[in-house]
Amino acid sequence: MKTNLSIGSWNIQGLGCKLEDDYFLSSLKYDINILMETWKSADSSTNIINFSYVQKSRKKKLRPKRYSGGIIVYYKSTLYKGISEVLNVTKSDNRLWLKLDKFFFGLKKDIYLCACYIPPLTSTYFNDDFILLENEISKMSSKGNILIIGDLNAIVSNHLDFISDENNIHDDLLNLLPDDYLGDSHIYRNSLDKVLNSHGKQLIEICIASRLRILNEKSGYPPPPAHSQVYTQPGQGFSQPGQGFSQPGQGFSHPGQGLSQSAVYNQPNIIPPRNVVAKQAAQRGDMELAHLKAKNARNLVIVAVVVGLLGWAFLVAYILIRIYVF
Repeated sequence: MKTNLSIGSWNIQGLGCKLEDDYFLSSLKYDINILMETWKSADSSTNIINFSYVQKSRKKKLRPKRYSGGIIVYYKSTLYKGISEVLNVTKSDNRLWLKLDKFFFGLKKDIYLCACYIPPLTSTYFNDDFILLENEISKMSSKGNILIIGDLNAIVSNHLDFISDENNIHDDLLNLLPDDYLGDSHIYRNSLDKVLNSHGKQLIEICIASRLRILNEKSGYPPPPAHSQVYTQPGQGFSQPGQGFSQPGQGFSHPGQGLSQSAVYNQPNIIPPRNVVAKQAAQRGDMELAHLKAKNARNLVIVAVVVGLLGWAFLVAYILIRIYVF
């Protein structure tokens, strides 16, 4: 039974011939290595000695000369009995779900790990990924604990990923909560980012609604160039020392090293208050409406351009007819 596990994530901007680079291979030093934007087809040779892998490739469009997107998860071959791909969770090429078996890793619950790449908002490959991801989290959270690692293109600054004033809920609302409801524990981050982008806002909303916690740049650790999340099991279960958050059988220690861009983890069996859920649903509705308006505006521009081109074509045809016929 393995009692510790290291996970790293890396947007490599094309795997190319990196598998022949000794320095690159030496960087894949974790038990589980998640590589984003591999730009590889499904039938490409991607074997690495002493590693097993699962991958997902994005379908190639007609014009581009190379593939885009793509996810490969390499894990040490000694772990193959404890890690399996979970199919039929998502139809997206931007997410790949794995199951970490609780018996193999000595956990109280299975962990469902999502290797996730969310394209920028301006990308043609962005397709309401946060909404779809939240649906997938809701589907899988009843089966075990959730861990999301990858490149989410989200800037969240120090915005809270929990309900800060949850303990001040009015007495009239307390009867709406289940008997086993537990309030959010306060874990603050120490981020150098000063802005909140659109993806970051949606990530924060998912964290609050789904009880996910952002692990990057937690207070007590200076923000390093990159991060990894490492499971440790001191005595009973996993814990996060020095950060005011410990749950038996869950959690993380964060040594501040490695490759991961973004990582979030959940605290299970906890439901947010209904008024908070309603507020978040309204915010998501606003985001969906904004996306819809943007798409409609883009379609109108395309129609205007086409109409303009047709107008010029008719004008040229008319002039030619006048010249050659009359």
